[in-house]
Amino acid sequence: MRKVDLHIHSYASDGEWSPEDVIRHVDENDIKIFAVCDHDTTGCVPFLDELTNNRDDLTFIKGVEVSSTYKGRELHILTYNIDETSTELQAILKANIDIREAYNTEIVAYLSKKHNQISVDDYKGYVYNPYQGGWRTYGYFIDRGLITGLSDYWFMTKGF
Repeated sequence: MRKVDLHIHSYASDGEWSPEDVIRHVDENDIKIFAVCDHDTTGCVPFLDELTNNRDDLTFIKGVEVSSTYKGRELHILTYNIDETSTELQAILKANIDIREAYNTEIVAYLSKKHNQISVDDYKGYVYNPYQGGWRTYGYFIDRGLITGLSDYWFMTKGF
């Protein structure tokens, strides 16, 4: 029986792994079929495609986790066998990223009224290090000393 993992995240969205780290993970865990489905980005797909191109023992399925909204609830739809060069797909992903960034900026603006170590201007200039995991706003809050982990993040943003 071959091991399969069809929902891996890389540092292109809210994971911590580079493409090389993903390959190391699947090899160490004897996973033979895998997909990386980052949130609204195909940023690591070409690199993983290249890394697995000559691997007969490994099947990489190109994927992306597409954000959507239905009846006011955010949903994440896993999609597989994508064409990462599709202009239509990239337009959808860019729109989702723009919506998420506007929302995150609103969170920063709201919280900056209570916490003087953050501001929208500072956030706009913030350069996120994907190796620390999470996502840009999460990294910003950690780097500015506002939170120390995920439970702090969810507590701070609860009800926003």
